[in-house]
Order: sequence, then structure tokens, then C-alpha cells
Amino acid sequence: MRPALSDYQHVASGKVREIYRVDDEHLLLVASDRISAYDYV
Repeated sequence: MRPALSDYQHVASGKVREIYRVDDEHLLLVASDRISAYDYV
């Protein structure tokens, strides 16, 4: 399920993170509480 951020261009999706382009110099990373096998606890 992807967050609804229609003001920003969706760049990439992962198992835990979504990446959006805010402008030419900034990206917005949205992290969820989903667990990835690559995350360390």
C-alpha cells in the first residue's frame, strides 16, 4: 500500500520505503513499519 502523496512524483518503491521527488534537489523518503530482511535490530 503506497501513501497518497499526489503533490510529489513517485520515484521508487521498496519493501519498507517509498521515495518521492520533492524538487530537483530534494527527495522524500517515507518509511513504514514493515520489516525488511536487510534491516538490523
